Parts: sequence; C-alpha cells; structure tokens
Amino acid sequence: MPRAKVSKATVVSGLEAGAATVSATLPVTKPKGARKKVNQDYQDKGVMLSREVSAVYEPVKITYDGLLAQNGATELYAHAGIGSKWENVQEVKMAKIKAGGFEATVLAAEKATLNVCFRDAAYNWDNNSSENYVFSVTQ
Repeated sequence: MPRAKVSKATVVSGLEAGAATVSATLPVTKPKGARKKVNQDYQDKGVMLSREVSAVYEPVKITYDGLLAQNGATELYAHAGIGSKWENVQEVKMAKIKAGGFEATVLAAEKATLNVCFRDAAYNWDNNSSENYVFSVTQ
C-alpha cells in the first residue's frame, strides 16, 4: 500500500487525489502570553465569574447555580476570602436572577487567590468538596 507524506506546510504527497482520507490530531497549545480563563474553571459545578480577575480591588460578579441552588435554596451567600488563610473575608448576600441561580459582586483585595464558597440560610455549605472555588488574582 502506498504511503502518503505530509510536509511541515501540511501538503500531502505520494498518493493520487481522492485515493485516501487523511486525518490528524494536533496538540492544543496556548498562545504565548495567554492566560487561563478562570471564569470557566467551575462552570460544570454552576460557579462562574463575569470575567478574569485581572487587578486588585476590582469588582467581580459571581454567578452561582450550583448544588445549593439546585436543591431549592431561596437565600444564598457568597463567602469569599484572599489567599490560603482566607484574609479580608467578605460574605455577600446573593440576588436571585431571572435566568435561574444567584449572583453577587465581590472584590479581589490582594494579588493572590480569591477563594469562594457558598452557603444557604440554614448554613448548608457548597465548598467544592472542601477544595473551595479558587481563582487567581493577577496584576
């Protein structure tokens, strides 16, 4: 069976036109200098940021449609702190939104990590199985 060759310029040679189907898998790489999209990290768990936390003291909207909301909570709070020691803790009552779920705005008070977990009025917590929801704060 004849073998095809593929050049670096992705030109296929060595076979007649239409004689074969060529498929390839390319590695996915981030462009140099690209930053991780942190607002997508926990989307499958119902936690999203309005945008990447790119500066200190920048307000960021958190949208939550996670476990507590799915189980009928009518009142939710975002509990947020900075760094591994949870400094500058904020607890913000979340507003119910038309699209379902809740949202609140918090401030990233330092260059570090923004840790977030959620609780309902009965003090049931969603802390991502004790891992918290952690977002990088850059400057």
